[in-house]
Amino acid sequence: MSELAPITAAFTARVEPCPLAPGYVVVDARFADRLRTEHTRRFEVTAEGEDQLTHDVPNTGEEALAHLDDDGLARVGTAVMPGTILVGKATPTAGGPLSNEEKLLRAIFGEQAAELRDTSLRAPPGCFGVVVLAQMAAELARASVEVAWERPLEVGDVLLVDGRPVVVAAIRELEVDLAWSGGVSEASVAKAAMARDVLHARSIGPYEPTTQLPALGRDRFGGQPLAREQMGPLAVHAPWALWEMLTIKSDSVSGRTRAYEAIIKQENPDVVPTRGEPAPAGGGVTRDIFSFFDRPAPGTAGEPALEPEAVTVLAAHLRALGLDLDLRAAQVALTIDGPEKIVERSHGEVREPDDLACPKIFGPVKDYECACGQYRRMKDRGVVCEKCGVEVISSRVRRERFGHVKLAAPCLHPLFAGDAATLLGLEEDEAREVIAGRRVLEFAGGSAWRSEPGESAAGGQALWDALAQLDLDAIEAGESGPRAELASSLARLGRPATALMLDVVPVLPPDLRVDHEYGDLEPSYRDLIDRNLRVARTAEARAPIAELAREQEQLQRALDRLLQGGRRRGSADDAPLPVSERIDRAFADRVFIKPVDFSGVAHLVVDPSLAPDECRVPQAMLRELFRPHAYGVLETHGFVTTIQSARRMVDAEQPEALAAVAAASDGAPVLLMAGPAIVTRRVRGWDAPCVAVDPTTAERMASHVVTLHLPVMHEAALQCERLADFPAAEKQRASGWLGRTRRSLIAAARRAALHGERDGLDDPVVRLALGRPPEAVDADERERYAERERERREQAWERLRPLPVPQASNPLLDRRLDELELSVATANALDRAGLQTIGELCRRTEAELLKTRGFGRKQLAEVKEIVANLGLSLGMKP
Repeated sequence: MSELAPITAAFTARVEPCPLAPGYVVVDARFADRLRTEHTRRFEVTAEGEDQLTHDVPNTGEEALAHLDDDGLARVGTAVMPGTILVGKATPTAGGPLSNEEKLLRAIFGEQAAELRDTSLRAPPGCFGVVVLAQMAAELARASVEVAWERPLEVGDVLLVDGRPVVVAAIRELEVDLAWSGGVSEASVAKAAMARDVLHARSIGPYEPTTQLPALGRDRFGGQPLAREQMGPLAVHAPWALWEMLTIKSDSVSGRTRAYEAIIKQENPDVVPTRGEPAPAGGGVTRDIFSFFDRPAPGTAGEPALEPEAVTVLAAHLRALGLDLDLRAAQVALTIDGPEKIVERSHGEVREPDDLACPKIFGPVKDYECACGQYRRMKDRGVVCEKCGVEVISSRVRRERFGHVKLAAPCLHPLFAGDAATLLGLEEDEAREVIAGRRVLEFAGGSAWRSEPGESAAGGQALWDALAQLDLDAIEAGESGPRAELASSLARLGRPATALMLDVVPVLPPDLRVDHEYGDLEPSYRDLIDRNLRVARTAEARAPIAELAREQEQLQRALDRLLQGGRRRGSADDAPLPVSERIDRAFADRVFIKPVDFSGVAHLVVDPSLAPDECRVPQAMLRELFRPHAYGVLETHGFVTTIQSARRMVDAEQPEALAAVAAASDGAPVLLMAGPAIVTRRVRGWDAPCVAVDPTTAERMASHVVTLHLPVMHEAALQCERLADFPAAEKQRASGWLGRTRRSLIAAARRAALHGERDGLDDPVVRLALGRPPEAVDADERERYAERERERREQAWERLRPLPVPQASNPLLDRRLDELELSVATANALDRAGLQTIGELCRRTEAELLKTRGFGRKQLAEVKEIVANLGLSLGMKP
């Protein structure tokens, strides 16, 4: 805040003392008019490749396109709000080779026959204004639109008063220009920042395709990230609140879907610890429609409830290193997979580079459709096509199914190369020289080996054979030091010494290889496979020893680059991160620090009239945070029958929708966070674009910006209510290998795999981040809370619902039914009933309409949705 620059001219203001803290100021309403500002923002979009800038945007209604000109640009003077299309753009859907029918359609109708998707430039969240400029550069296929708006001074805006940033706490009539406790009678004032530029909230929204995390950033309609300093107090005092933030409000895909449905049904999200168990493939008895989907099976003690996608991806990358992370056991362990285990868990061998995307190994590219197209329906689930050999299943398996590469010559595991050398009594460089064929491995007697300069084609096979001959028990009994400790650990774990080398390499699923931050591993896998084929061909051709050794060295280097790094000569600086570095980065950046649904951010102001347990939240923020809750209220009271119609009512800010939002939010508990400070407060709505709290809370928060999180589970809300102000959590020293990890997970994982370390997850943050549920809340207490919430919503609805419009004063009731967009079947049924106007229709009850010939449940749902969108209902009295 101290580095803010003024965005208006400086004005001299008369100042009187104020009881508020020096960080807040009260502004006279007349002086506030002088701080009104005008702003513009330019948006640009470019059509690349086959993209089209067009008025004909696919899958978009005419109403949303009415303001576009023939080139697809918003006309000057168009009112803009978030989501308004500024430039229409369509992009061809990526696909494979065209079929004969598609070729014929394109020959007749041109490129218009291709499948297009909407990629239009839209106004981002918080963008309200008017289009003042729209330009098209045809030769560059580039369009630009400029939006302008005017902003008065509002509560929550930041002023520079004598160069010091202060927040506007109120705007009202004063005898002077400002009321401020700065100890001056006159001050220089300029506007520096606006609360509306910070205000943002999200219930649910877009998710990153690779990580499944909520998007981040205001322009992307993202969620607010948690800070590590906030996790400790939450984990200790409100573990259910932190658990839902790290799972069902973030990247637990199935959990957040179930939670969203439960909220709309006005139920507590049922996220009982379960793990999906695939339904039997093919041939089984179908009892209901849900038999086609994975059914949950009861979980075991200590098992993750709803594993976050970040943890699933982390475990998959560890598997790509040949390490098995066991999250099912009460104590988390990491073991080294042998070649038999890798092959057993693989869905096929990757022999050629083209096999890296093979649907026969990794699953279909399209949901429930085989590669040749013979099977392409949900009913064929589990069938293996007899032509192409592809199983008909969800394409999501391409995030789950592994392949494997059988190496033509064993290689040192990059993580354990030094340990393998230690067991043989060598230095790591000597072992790598043996791989390269520049040194010869010789038996030195007992359990010792040595390397001598020389030429050999044995390479990795010589190391493998030497490790296989080692007597680990004899080394443990007859020696001391690191070699004996390593031999003892391997013997205790039942792992052979050859586990420190690889002759089978796991291959990551295709959909996990590409990451928007970490790069694409596909070229690294291709390089490994190419090098492996060259070693095999060189050996079959009985090439000279030096040539074969050189190819084996290149194979080892390709494996090192894939799994642990090591830059190839001449490679680009933006080379993809190897698997081990991805694991370290993901553990630090995605397992703990992740954006969260049902969160928002706003400026913070002080309001002395508030009670200590209350806060004021902007109506715009409440409309988004409580959007699914409002959908449920609207459905309960008969205003809507579908989510789409409820969304339209909330977006249009119809009185019934605003009353539903108020009923859901008024008095609900929310978490306010600023740095390490966390408090729970009850919601009161207001129109200012900032959050307000009492002076004591404002002093505790010690920040002018606050994030807001809405608990969605009753367990989380209960725990938050118990602690209005969260005390600081004492730092606990974790004893497990995961809890102790601070810098490198790979280093900790290597030690855990070699020595059999287990983690009992005594670190509560780690335990919750892995998806382990907290202790259950008392069922009776949870039910009492649910009953209180139902009563609160009903009482708020009765108090806030809009009064019905008298029929005599509602012109909609005189409109004819043929003006409505009714289906043919519904229109004919109403005509047979003799109904001509909307008023006549609304005076009928549901039971009376269902007695009409040709009028069934489907027609009733259609009529209820249409009249609800008009703000009316069935069964109205004359």
